[in-house]
Amino acid sequence: MPVFRVGTFNLENLDDKPDLDPPLAERLGILRPQLLRLKADLLCLQEVNAQRGASGQPRTLAALDRLLAGTPYVDFHRAVGSSNE
Repeated sequence: MPVFRVGTFNLENLDDKPDLDPPLAERLGILRPQLLRLKADLLCLQEVNAQRGASGQPRTLAALDRLLAGTPYVDFHRAVGSSNE
């Protein structure tokens, strides 16, 4: 029987702001190996912040893009939800 792995991870406000403490680069060095260890076929990530684009432009997921770069998850389909502001 084939194995299908589902992984879930709360990233606790993953963002790409310049004033973060600890900085995003430091967090990525810790988070990326953890995600790779999951070897998930379906990956559910919580608390990923989106950055506002220019007026009328959609939000971007810059921190998520940096986290997933160079991993098997980079080409996974994304479904994004948002909170009501």
